[in-house]
Amino acid sequence: MAARDEVDYWEVFLRTSIFLLAAAVACGIGFLFYVAWLGITSGNTEYTVTITGVDGLDAAALRQRGDLAALSPVLDIAVRIDNTLNKAGNQCFGKHASAVVSYRDAVLGKGTVPEFCAQTLGVGETTATAWAMDAQMPRFLRDRLAGEMERGEAVLDVAVRAPGSGSCDLQDCVDGIVVRPRGAGSCYVYRCMDLLLDCKAKIGGGPSPPCLVTDVEPSPPCLVTDVEPLSTGRESF
Repeated sequence: MAARDEVDYWEVFLRTSIFLLAAAVACGIGFLFYVAWLGITSGNTEYTVTITGVDGLDAAALRQRGDLAALSPVLDIAVRIDNTLNKAGNQCFGKHASAVVSYRDAVLGKGTVPEFCAQTLGVGETTATAWAMDAQMPRFLRDRLAGEMERGEAVLDVAVRAPGSGSCDLQDCVDGIVVRPRGAGSCYVYRCMDLLLDCKAKIGGGPSPPCLVTDVEPSPPCLVTDVEPLSTGRESF
């Protein structure tokens, strides 16, 4: 009787093990198929910029000469993330995103871009203001931009940089970035690139064509150093 019970036990154990193994394999295959399906059916996220308002920048201001030649433009912009074709996840701009508006390398304004997200298969939008005081522009560029504005053809360059919003990967620790405690073994850091949008927006022309999207190296981290405290001259002995 004891021998039969032992045989039944091992038979149940074997069947259970086979079932669990088959379930694990099926789950693994299903996950791989799901990832492949996401990659095949998902589209790219699209970023656009719209210049929604302009103050202090018009043909009359551009053609002024002498002491009145300096410009102080204020440019309102809208940044839009179209994530409707992306089935893989949200797309977000984190803290410290910024925008620079220029015309043929002459900077017309800078400003910060608030945090915002576009959910999976959704759309997100935020607004920002880029401005400058006494912006300088060569006379030939002023005349060219004034003519384009009069014809309704003025296009400005808008560069938006979002720190840590680009692609991410796992990298080895680098001296000066991550300090590895003694005896801690292997050290890795999850590092994300900055996302850079290069957009060309027409003044009064609605959303820009899709921006050129590039991953760029993040700014170097701040150097952190431990130093001895300053002597106050009040130490007790």
